[in-house]
Amino acid sequence: MDNLSTYPNDHLAGSVAALNMIDHLIDTYEEKPLAQFFRDLRAEIAADQTKLQGLVEKLDKKHNVIRKAALGSLKSFRARKFALANHAMARWDFTSPSKV
Repeated sequence: MDNLSTYPNDHLAGSVAALNMIDHLIDTYEEKPLAQFFRDLRAEIAADQTKLQGLVEKLDKKHNVIRKAALGSLKSFRARKFALANHAMARWDFTSPSKV
């Protein structure tokens, strides 16, 4: 799941950089016809960025569900192991070094 979420996360980061650069270009070409081109491009990238944010959130939620399930299994395994160890230790006589 990590590889799957890496791709949209990278594109999301790229869109942030692109919007910053385009904002600068809009300011630079404010009085020229090229400014409108950059405004239109910015709107398209911002719309894509919104979709990417939704996708990343969905992937993170699915990833967290899988991670929680795995951690739950690990905790359950550790609890069983701890219970077995306690059961075994309860049968030992620690008062006599020769019996340990």
